Amino acid sequence: MGTVKVTEVVGQAAYMLTDEGNVRWTKQKLLTWFNEAQRALVSRRPDTLAVNESFKCAAGVKQQIPDIGVQLIDIERNTNGKNITQVEKRLLDNHVPDWAAEDQSVTAQHFMFDPRYPKIFYLYPPAKEEIEAAGETPAVPGTELEIVYTKCPDTVAITDEQWNADNTTIEVDDVWANALQEYILHRAWAKDSESAGNQARSNGHFQTFRMMIGDITEADAAITADEK
Repeated sequence: MGTVKVTEVVGQAAYMLTDEGNVRWTKQKLLTWFNEAQRALVSRRPDTLAVNESFKCAAGVKQQIPDIGVQLIDIERNTNGKNITQVEKRLLDNHVPDWAAEDQSVTAQHFMFDPRYPKIFYLYPPAKEEIEAAGETPAVPGTELEIVYTKCPDTVAITDEQWNADNTTIEVDDVWANALQEYILHRAWAKDSESAGNQARSNGHFQTFRMMIGDITEADAAITADEK
């Protein structure tokens, strides 16, 4: 969580647009593009909003990260201290054909992840689900892991009446505040892209955004500019 306020990022974008009175681009429109900017950043740099937390597994081999997650980044360990390693599913399929039908275990030895399905991962041996205590029946521990995943940014909503007093901060680290501003400027000029000059401004801010987040290098940006 950053310390820079959302209203400061949006306000600085309005200043760069020489529209501090929000005549041409309203606060609400700029805020919409701010929310879009955070999502664009996280989609290109999943590490910018990484969450490390305990995860209680469902019974069986197939697991899904929390609903607020975008994609799995890594699994650090079993919370009981035992190590866990990533393996290729095809290798397990070849060497242990019935691996998914083995007995459930509290400790996972391996995990499998396919980036085509970013919210899903598989465990070997199959996980055991925790059973909570009920009456005189004691609780039965289940498989619990320490996982790292990318969180989807929350959508920020601030009314014009709340604007001056609102203290909502950007959800990513402060180091990304300028990149978010560049994305807002890109979207603002793109809105008036019927002018060739505005389209060029929009493209320039988008290239700067991409360079700031490490999505492209300066050399890539120069090649792109030369092609226009």
